[in-house]
Amino acid sequence: MILVRPNILMVGGNARKSGKTTFVRNVLAVYGKQYHIAAIKAALYDDAGDFGRHYPQALPRGFWEVKEVEPSEDNDSARFLASGATESWFFAGLMENLEEVLECISLIGRETGLVVLESNALRENIQPGVFVMINNPQRATKDSARGVWHKADFLLDAGEAGDEFIYQSIGIDNTRWILKTNH
Repeated sequence: MILVRPNILMVGGNARKSGKTTFVRNVLAVYGKQYHIAAIKAALYDDAGDFGRHYPQALPRGFWEVKEVEPSEDNDSARFLASGATESWFFAGLMENLEEVLECISLIGRETGLVVLESNALRENIQPGVFVMINNPQRATKDSARGVWHKADFLLDAGEAGDEFIYQSIGIDNTRWILKTNH
C-alpha cells in the first residue's frame, strides 16, 4: 500500500551524515515563519538486534516515538524545532511495525497540514508532494538509498541545497508541497 501525501516534503540521503538534516533545517528556516510545518525524522530497521542496540528502551514493543518539546541542538528532531518547525517528532521502528509508523505520520499530517519528513525507507510506502535526495559523494551509498534514487524529484550533492535552491525549486500551494516550474 502506498499513501499519497502531497502535504509531505520527503528528504532522503545516500548515507548517514549526507546533509539531510541540514536540508530539512534550511526548508524550515525558509518556510517555517509563514506556515505551520511539522517535522519528522523516521528510521526503520530490518534487524531487531540492531534496533535494540539503538533503542533498548523500545524493546520488546519494537517502536519508539518522541515528540520534542524544547528546541535544542541535542538531536536532529529538536534541531527541527529550533529551525522553525511548529512541532517535531522522531519515530524508530522495526519493519514489522511499519503500519504504526505510517499511521502516526498520517495523523500528524492531518493536524498540521504541511510535513517535512526525513526518511529513505518510507519512500517505498509514501508518495510525497516532493522527494529530495541528498548525496554526499564521500560516503558509501546505503541499499535503502539505492532503491529510491529513481523516485527523487531532485538529486543534490551535499551543500547544493541552500536557501536559494529551496526558494527557486520548492514551493507550497495551500497544504501541498510543489515543484516550481522554473527549476
